[in-house]
Amino acid sequence: MIEPNIAQKAVSFVKSAAAFVRAGMPIRNKEQIEERLIICNQCVYYDPTAFAGAGKCGICGCNMELKLVMDTERCPLEHWE
Repeated sequence: MIEPNIAQKAVSFVKSAAAFVRAGMPIRNKEQIEERLIICNQCVYYDPTAFAGAGKCGICGCNMELKLVMDTERCPLEHWE
């Protein structure tokens, strides 16, 4: 799989942010975030050093520090919801 280009990432970010706001900005609790991060750490596409240690998904290109917190976000490989 090829990571999206910068324009595709920008469009995806805007859509994700809009969905998050429309849903009332729901966030996951600490336990949910930690569970998902464990899954990400086992994925070959996850780079924990990217974005100054925030982590990056190599499939969607997302900043995982944000994606893991937002309850409206999902793993592109369906490893977690």
